[in-house]
Order: sequence, then structure tokens, then C-alpha cells
Amino acid sequence: MNINDLISFLEDIKNHGQNFFIEAEAKTDQAEKFVKDYNSKYSPSISITSSGIIGMENDKDKWGVELRLYVKDCPNDIKKAFDFHKNSYFRNEYNFRMNNNKVIRALFDYGFRIGLN
Repeated sequence: MNINDLISFLEDIKNHGQNFFIEAEAKTDQAEKFVKDYNSKYSPSISITSSGIIGMENDKDKWGVELRLYVKDCPNDIKKAFDFHKNSYFRNEYNFRMNNNKVIRALFDYGFRIGLN
């Protein structure tokens, strides 16, 4: 399995009228830097208040930006290859969540965006 398999899976979700969600969580100062960097590379532009951006107080125990991908359903091969876990805390409408900045940044380069896709 590689990134192209994940992209095909996500495209299939969209082609079947479903959606997935990408979010970024960070301390407010890191979130602002992320938004600036994101806007320099991708469009449409986002802001610190955009859906999918979670800015936390700067005194929180968070070291950097955490990118997350949420999906409603996930086949076992994709789950295993991309380390999707059962989601029981955030975005309850999605059953599975993946935390992987490198993979999600590759998804941005492909054309997926922060927020609802």
C-alpha cells in the first residue's frame, strides 16, 4: 500500500457521495504559522477560524501542528497501512481517524484541503 492507494480510497468516497474531513490542531501561534504556510501553497485560502483549524491556548501541552484525517468507514487494508484508529472522541460523525502529518501534507499536494472534502 502507498499514498496512491489512500488517494484512490478517498476519491472513491467522494465518488459515492460521501465525505471525509481534514483538520489541523495546534497552539494558536503554531496554527497561525500553519495557516500562513498553507495559504502560500494552496487555495482556497483558510483562516485561523476556518472549519478544520483548531487553535489551542499557547500554554497547552502541544508541540506542533497535528494533522488528522477522518473517515466514516475504512477497509482493513487501508486501516492497517495508514494506521487509522477507531475515533471515539472528536468529530463523532466519523468512525475512524488517522494522525499523520507527512501523509496528510501529501494529500494537500494532491488537491484535498483542510475541512470537509
